[in-house]
Amino acid sequence: MTQNKEDVLVHSVYPDPDDLEALRNHFLELRERCKPGMDTHEEMFAEPMGDEI
Repeated sequence: MTQNKEDVLVHSVYPDPDDLEALRNHFLELRERCKPGMDTHEEMFAEPMGDEI
C-alpha cells in the first residue's frame, strides 16, 4: 500500500468485539487502575427542571 502525505492511519485502541480474550484483558487492565476508595460515578435523580418539564 502506498501512502500519500494526506493519508492518516487510525488504529483502534479497543480490542475487536469478537476477541473475547483481548476484551477480558482490556477489562482487567482498566479494573487495575481503580483504587479502593476511589470516587465512582453515581446516578443523581432529581425533579425535572428547565427544558425537561
